[in-house]
Amino acid sequence: MTALNRRSELTLAPSPPPQSAAGFWQATVDALVANVAVLDRHGVIVAVNDGWAQFAIDNGARCATSRPGDGVGVGVGADYLGVCAAASVSEPLAAEVHRALEDILGGRRDGFRFEYPCHAAGQERWFAMRITPFVGGGEISGAVVVHHDITARRRAERSVAEHASLLDAADAAVIATDLDGVVTHWTAAAQRLYGWSAGEVIGRSLSQFGVVPGGLDGSAGGLRGAVEAGQREWRFAARHKDGSSFPVYARETVLEDPDGRPAGHVRVLIDLSDRVAIEQELRGTRDFLDTVTQTMADGLYVLDEAGRLVFINEAAERMFGWSREELIGQVMHDLTHSRREDGSPLRCEDSPITRARATGTAVRVDSDVFIRRDGTLLPVTYSAAPCELPTGGVGWVVVFNDITERKEREERLRRELEALDWVTRIRTALDEERFVLYAQPIIDLSSGETVQHELLIRMLADDGSVIAPDKFLPTAERFGLIREIDRYVIERGVRYAAAGHLVELNLSAASLGDADLSDFVHRRLLEHAVDPRRLVFEITETALLENEAAAIRFANEINALGCEVALDDFGTGYGSFHYLKRLPAQTLKIDREFVADLDGDPANRHVVDAIVRLARALGKRTIAEGVEDEATHAILRGLNVDCVQGYLFARPAPADDVFHMPSPGPRTLLP
Repeated sequence: MTALNRRSELTLAPSPPPQSAAGFWQATVDALVANVAVLDRHGVIVAVNDGWAQFAIDNGARCATSRPGDGVGVGVGADYLGVCAAASVSEPLAAEVHRALEDILGGRRDGFRFEYPCHAAGQERWFAMRITPFVGGGEISGAVVVHHDITARRRAERSVAEHASLLDAADAAVIATDLDGVVTHWTAAAQRLYGWSAGEVIGRSLSQFGVVPGGLDGSAGGLRGAVEAGQREWRFAARHKDGSSFPVYARETVLEDPDGRPAGHVRVLIDLSDRVAIEQELRGTRDFLDTVTQTMADGLYVLDEAGRLVFINEAAERMFGWSREELIGQVMHDLTHSRREDGSPLRCEDSPITRARATGTAVRVDSDVFIRRDGTLLPVTYSAAPCELPTGGVGWVVVFNDITERKEREERLRRELEALDWVTRIRTALDEERFVLYAQPIIDLSSGETVQHELLIRMLADDGSVIAPDKFLPTAERFGLIREIDRYVIERGVRYAAAGHLVELNLSAASLGDADLSDFVHRRLLEHAVDPRRLVFEITETALLENEAAAIRFANEINALGCEVALDDFGTGYGSFHYLKRLPAQTLKIDREFVADLDGDPANRHVVDAIVRLARALGKRTIAEGVEDEATHAILRGLNVDCVQGYLFARPAPADDVFHMPSPGPRTLLP
């Protein structure tokens, strides 16, 4: 496949873009000078630009690819392959296009290009057709048909040929003067060029007719002096008889007599109007493409054969954080593509861009990362395709998009799907009795005896493995399943208390807002004839923050039943002392954040000491959580903490095993 075809593949192969990008693409191709149509794999037109549509209107869809007079349409929805097939009956050119298009759509041909006439009444026009396949999903998805108007080029080529032929026959735009600049010879081509007839100019000074370069007067002192000074060629604006100007190229020669003395001047002239027009069109096209690349939202850069940067647009500069001055000439892989999405190194030879350069085929990567100047990773999708460099050789165009938002959406969707999966798993676990309570002992520091157990919820997976609460509780709280879990904890906790065990229960903020919760506790106490003093309900500062009034109301109601309340995670929030004043709690549980580094952090020691002194002054008990070593144990004893719990004494274990109780039968939660 040619480099030109691969560029087409780069542009057209990706999946349909978002609406804004599709509009931008349509506006871009509408602005192109070429006429463009996109076909599906059956040869039906699915998109055209304005140039194609206008050409079809202007020419009645009658050209070399359709039968004159039949009026076949070639707009969106038209069967272009069918049009070519119908026209091929009588037109060899149409038959050639039809065969090529069938081969391209069938994957048997890489592309097709030819030139053809498409003349209108009183107007000569020539076009170049190029058909390029594009690939989607690993197979040929359709083709792009591009028509370029090459009339100006054809005219220019013919003009050059005609001038050469005329010059050979001495019928060129040739002007001869004597040494004084008086016209002595004026060819028919000169008359056609300037509009002046030979009879009007011969014998008169050349300077009168606007055919002399600026600054010269056509006399011996002008033309001869310039030629003798070494100047023999000029490009200047000549003046036509009607006053209009046009660009010409002139070459001056001094005529000599047989003795070698200057006898006059001969000038051969070429009209550069067509050439200048073509140059202006090319310059306009180049300026247009440069404007498009600099204003497009996509990042774009061009590499040479060694992978060094030769061009980068403004969007790419912004996304990378480097200026083009800093990047030009640098090997882009080393700066912007040396790491993978997981942060591991990516060797240059393993890069998809490098492999594409090695094989000469275009590549599209849906998810990858580039590296910004500050070292952060930029999630991107990109395509790379070959191109011809202005300096010669084959380079590579890389077009990329920042897909950070897409990645964030995908991550949100992944989390949502994961949460919905957990909802199903939690609901199934509730239905199948696969929630269990674990118990961790609370030790009295003065006696070393276990005085209580904190009950901790766990969930069993299908295979019987234990699932930690941090895996399922956030989802249960978010989707309203936590209240049923909390009631299960209360139900089981009351049963353990009825068996003579002192237990602490954790409740969520959502359950504390349940106005019927204290009644549920009361009914369970009566049903199992439980001493309410055997139950302690832990309320965290987080729960107080979410609904302080509901938490305080529940604490008062539980106290009225005879149960106790413990303020959990005490000291971690700004409102700890505020809550201590308002919440009727009998126990303060010192958060493990202050306990974990008592041996190495004097500040933590001061905080724990202050909490203990405050609790004693208010007649409250203290429990230090997270005790894992003897040094911490000894410090807490010295600070007069009442009770401790942590891995130093025991890890949480199944409550049925700890309390030597049989597993419960089917659970029935009364209202």
